Amino acid sequence: MRITEIPGNNSGGLVKILAIPETSFVSLGYASGSVRSLNLTDLDNIICIECLPTDAGFQEKKTETDAGDSYDIEISGVIYGKSPSNDAIINDLRSGTWRVAHQDANGNFVASGCNKVRMVFESKVDTGQNRSSRKGTVFSFSCKDRLPSINIASIQ
Repeated sequence: MRITEIPGNNSGGLVKILAIPETSFVSLGYASGSVRSLNLTDLDNIICIECLPTDAGFQEKKTETDAGDSYDIEISGVIYGKSPSNDAIINDLRSGTWRVAHQDANGNFVASGCNKVRMVFESKVDTGQNRSSRKGTVFSFSCKDRLPSINIASIQ
C-alpha cells in the first residue's frame, strides 16, 4: 500500500513570485535523475515580487475532455502600496507574457507556463476601505496549459 505523507511544515501561501521574460529563460532541465532545474540568464530582466503568504497563492485545476487533459493555472498576489518603482514594474508586467516560478512558504519552487503557453498578467488597484485594509495592486498570472506546473529543485 502506498501512503501519502503529511509534512511537518505545511504552511500555505507564496512568499516569492518570479516573472520571467522569454529573453531570460534558457531551459527547464534535469539537475540529476528526475530532479528538475530552471536555468535562467539575464537576471536583471526578471521581476521578483515578494509577498506575504496570506496574500499570495497558487491554484491548478486539471480538466479532462475528449481532446485531452488541460490545466487551468493561476498565481495571484498583491504588489503592496503605490510608488513610481512599483508602477514601472506593473507597467512592464502588463506589456508581456511570462513564464512564472514561485516559492511557497515552505521553500518549495514551482515553474508554470514553461511549455508552449505563457502566462498572462492581469491586475486591479485596490485602496481598501479602511485603515487596516490591504492597499496595492491585486494581480494574477494565468493560463490554460496541456501540461501541469513543474516542481523544481533549483534555479540557476
